[in-house]
Parts: sequence; structure tokens; C-alpha cells
Amino acid sequence: MAKCKRCGAETELYELDVPVCTACVVEREGIHPFVANLSAELNSAREIYRDAMEEFERHQALCRNLPQEHSGQAVSARLRENAKTAGERYWDLLRAYGEALRKEG
Repeated sequence: MAKCKRCGAETELYELDVPVCTACVVEREGIHPFVANLSAELNSAREIYRDAMEEFERHQALCRNLPQEHSGQAVSARLRENAKTAGERYWDLLRAYGEALRKEG
């Protein structure tokens, strides 16, 4: 895990390819901790969604010419559902983050 450029804490959050923890973002920008936490959750959800879509698309390409009853199609269905669930979580967090910013601003 990366270390925050400012304080050295472990973080998964990046700004312009520079690791920064939510506490430092909150301190720097005077953002309410709730909004900062939503931002971190949103970044994580976006990465999970992207990864799920990439996995689904990669598997879909492999199974393109297989018959419907092939077991690979069942895997595709599961991966599609995973990507859908990840996408829904991402969009829910995006809406919540936007609302929190409007209320704070």
C-alpha cells in the first residue's frame, strides 16, 4: 500500500498520481470528514467497478464463439452480475458524494 506524501500514513487514495490520505485532504481543504470518507469510498468503488468490467469483457471475448450451454457462459453471467453490482454501488456513492458536496458548499 502507498504512503501519504504529506504524513506517511498508508493510503489507497491518489491525487494526480500522488498518494494522499483522507485526513490530509480534509485538513488541507477543510472538507468535512464525512465527505472525505465518501470520496475515498467512491475512489475504491470506481476501481472495483473498472476491474469487474475488465474481467467481464475479457471473459466475454474468450467465450464469444461458444454455444449457449457451455459452462463458460455461466461464468460470463456471474461476471456480468458482479460488474452490474459494482456499477450500482459506484453510482450510488457518486450520487451520495454529489449530494454531500452540495450540502457542504
